[in-house]
Amino acid sequence: MEIELVKVQPSDIELNTPLPFSIFTFEQSLLLKKNTIVSTEKQLNVLLEKGVYRNLTEQEIELREALKQEPDQKKLQTNPFTAIAYCNQKLYPLLQDIAAQEAEGAQPRITKIAELLRIITVFDPNAALGAIHLLGCANNYAVIHSIYTAVLSGLLGRRRQLSDKDNELIISAALTMNLGMLKLQDRLYQQDSPLTSEQRQQIIEHPKQSAMLLKKAGIKSEDWLAMVLHHHEKNDGSGYPNKLSGDAISEGAKVISLADIYTSLITGRKYRDPILAHDAIKSLFAKRGSEIDEQLANQFIRETGIYPPGTFVSLQNGEIALITKRATVKSSKTSGPYALALVSPWGAFYREPQKRDCGIALYKISKPCSAPKGFNVDQANKFWGY
Repeated sequence: MEIELVKVQPSDIELNTPLPFSIFTFEQSLLLKKNTIVSTEKQLNVLLEKGVYRNLTEQEIELREALKQEPDQKKLQTNPFTAIAYCNQKLYPLLQDIAAQEAEGAQPRITKIAELLRIITVFDPNAALGAIHLLGCANNYAVIHSIYTAVLSGLLGRRRQLSDKDNELIISAALTMNLGMLKLQDRLYQQDSPLTSEQRQQIIEHPKQSAMLLKKAGIKSEDWLAMVLHHHEKNDGSGYPNKLSGDAISEGAKVISLADIYTSLITGRKYRDPILAHDAIKSLFAKRGSEIDEQLANQFIRETGIYPPGTFVSLQNGEIALITKRATVKSSKTSGPYALALVSPWGAFYREPQKRDCGIALYKISKPCSAPKGFNVDQANKFWGY
């Protein structure tokens, strides 16, 4: 029987990590078995130069089955960039209907979106992080903000080894956390004047309002409702609406809260530019043990890396590079993070991006930086092989 194969992309193989698939030649002859470890850049480059192929992973098969339910499945790929845009398109009218108390069958529709977002965190976490950091929030801010928070929550849930079911519940809660202030959130994105007293009160009340709207839409899960209600509570009791602290806040609510804070920092507003991801990570690190649960903060930073995929850095040799893959740790040895150098030390874009292992002295990260002038974000997905 003929095996369905796809071409191996650079992002498919993580050094010093068991392969989640088998690798084949163009003639479908087995080259490397599943769980084989590729340990060096040289081995990886030899494979890529051969133009080898691989079978689908279980996660990819799962995603394909999920997409069979969609009439426009051909337009929706396993590409996290496309999937996030698709979810934005589907979620925006759904949340509006729930807020207007006009939604029918809301729970399975939300859960379906949550399932897709969970799957992309499994399928390609590096590209999922890349999409969050590169796409921005120009349209439908309230909805895309919730989607980014949901993806980050899913990644942190995986880091905490939560079951797929529990992770999808957290993602569903993140997607619906701001139902009670959808219009206000979009307005505040464009607002450059101070909050009015009425706006402040609406912000404080929105967790309760969101949970109430979900109940009216037929959401019966107490865990889901509690996560929405408590996603602005803080570990030290300084949050709202109930001033809960410590273990009184559920694990899921803490995960969403942390992801929400990070998303707010890296997405700008009319009155302020977005904060560089590296600085946002430092801000979270400074709050660990006080506003933010210390263990969660540490796990989040390990999941994203201090230079997350989708962010730009200056290298020791003067190049400007895009981080595409988090650092890997094996037997206490760290390699990477990995990047694509886009701009030469002389300030010109390379004709083709140059692969860089930032664990090598010559390509060591000097500092984080903004996107180089002339960078085309519409073509960003190609840096992850899509």
